[in-house]
Amino acid sequence: MDVRSSHSQRWLTAEHGNDEAAAEAAFARLLSELPRVEASPDFTARAVRSAWRARARRRLVTRLGRVAAVLLVGAAGLAVVYESLALIMAGMMRGAVLLSRAVVWSIVAVNDGVTWWSIAQRAAVGIGQVVTTPASATVLIVVEIIAASAIYAFQWLLRQEHQDSQKGHP
Repeated sequence: MDVRSSHSQRWLTAEHGNDEAAAEAAFARLLSELPRVEASPDFTARAVRSAWRARARRRLVTRLGRVAAVLLVGAAGLAVVYESLALIMAGMMRGAVLLSRAVVWSIVAVNDGVTWWSIAQRAAVGIGQVVTTPASATVLIVVEIIAASAIYAFQWLLRQEHQDSQKGHP
């Protein structure tokens, strides 16, 4: 029986005996006596080559996946555009009709505005002519004086009524 088998027997016996500390120590001695395993240069070269191949394969699959996703999204977009082409055309025609109506409405609104300004201008000219004539100016001044006198008289009456109501006179 060699040394390794005696250490493995001690470890197995300690494990079956539920002696954790002894089992751990026996297992550590067993593992310390195992010979060191070093990779051969051929194994290392094969492992590195395999890792590089896996990396290249993974990058290729990633690129192909991205290309497939772009193609799928593009095809779906074209399908949506093709299927909704009638709807898009109807919307464009509706927009053209609304735009033409807006242009016509704007022109009509400007025409109406110009018409109203023309009416206002004519009324202002008429009022200006009435005010600038000498007889009209005299009548206008007389009306203003009468209106000012009436306002003064009305204020005087209100003041008197207020004073009487404070003194207690009905």
